Amino acid sequence: MRYDILQIKFMSDRDMVLARQRAGEIASLMGFDAHDQTRLSTAVSEAVRHCLHHGGVDEIDFSARDKGQGTLLEIRIRSSRMPPKDESALLTKTDEVENRLSSGMTAAKRLMDEFSVESDVRGGATIAL
Repeated sequence: MRYDILQIKFMSDRDMVLARQRAGEIASLMGFDAHDQTRLSTAVSEAVRHCLHHGGVDEIDFSARDKGQGTLLEIRIRSSRMPPKDESALLTKTDEVENRLSSGMTAAKRLMDEFSVESDVRGGATIAL
């Protein structure tokens, strides 16, 4: 079963800070230790920064899902304006700015147990953590 926790609609770039803070707070309320709270907040921040650079973020959904032995925290970052790309394209760029952003996506992927990028047929993408 899936439980919705919070949805943040992005109105400005400052909402990135809000998303990072809420990720840490939700992780704390769910019983994550301090290390995992930081890991989760950092991954959200890096993924959002990448989306903001490539067209923007529409919303972030935080939800909990029962998973056998415990509860899984699931975060979905949606952008309707980010050009659809496969995950490997997001992680390999040649331009210096793109390399820094791509390294952020690589970091987000390494920090999370699960990470995926799904292209949208309308020209957007969803990053699931």
